[in-house]
Amino acid sequence: MSAYVARRLLGAIPLLLLVSFISYALMGLSPGGPGAILGQQARGMTPAMRAHFIATLGLDKPWYVQFFYWLLALLHGSLGYSFVDNRPVFDKITERLPVTLELVGLSLLVTLAIAIPVGVRAATKRGSIFDHATSALAFAAYATPVFWLGIVLVDVFAIHLRWLPTSGIVSLGHDRDPIDRLRHLVLPVLALSIVSFASWMRYQRGSMIEALAAPFVRTARAKGLSERMVIYRHALRNALIPTVTLLGLTLPGLVGGAYFIEYVFSLPGMGLLGIDSVFSRDYPTVMGITLLSAILVVLGNLMADVLYAVVDPRIRYD
Repeated sequence: MSAYVARRLLGAIPLLLLVSFISYALMGLSPGGPGAILGQQARGMTPAMRAHFIATLGLDKPWYVQFFYWLLALLHGSLGYSFVDNRPVFDKITERLPVTLELVGLSLLVTLAIAIPVGVRAATKRGSIFDHATSALAFAAYATPVFWLGIVLVDVFAIHLRWLPTSGIVSLGHDRDPIDRLRHLVLPVLALSIVSFASWMRYQRGSMIEALAAPFVRTARAKGLSERMVIYRHALRNALIPTVTLLGLTLPGLVGGAYFIEYVFSLPGMGLLGIDSVFSRDYPTVMGITLLSAILVVLGNLMADVLYAVVDPRIRYD
């Protein structure tokens, strides 16, 4: 298993390089650029001073040369310095990363805690009112944009009902209050969980229906085992095998959705930092966030493969 994980990690390096190159190329070829933004911010500079400032940052060179310098700095363990405040990009990201991980982690836990039992119940009650109702709810949730759902939740629960805060991660003066922090995360987590619930629930339902039709389930019932034991001890364990692979596919959607949700709820996470960096043409910060997001996706797929082997003892990676 360790050799397989090492091979996967080494194989991810070319993929990460390709993602970084494409991202830098898209930024470098887009209209405007950080030079124009910096020129607007430094209106008090003379043309010579502004040209020297831009040359110091290396913005007078072609984008592919800038990418080479960025890659060289990355090999030395540096993500560069922000064009906006000249702070190390690594420090800016590590300050915001815990909020994003907390949001994504809680959303995934809530989704699994709801979607898997609902999917199992819908499969065991196939064709019932519960099955049709949850399927309709899942299709509606799947078609709902996460940012629109976040705005609706703010309008209903924060503005009209005034049950929960509208934005931020903590209230003023409650920095060390975990209850206040959870209250601020309820609506963002709910928005992400509702959208991701659809795919998890439908996938679990289909996998459970297939498992219930397998010969080993008929054998377990023929032995006189209770229906509860047949469902949860025999069928569910096998139904979870294909569902585990959805982890690797869900993580990119959760991370991408978290970026929109952080912007809607003004959560100080990587998503809000990334959007602000795009608007200010802060290339080093955008590249750092892009690289970290790609790493999270690679690790999510690797985790899915490892869990696949844990759930199914027949699978072994050499």
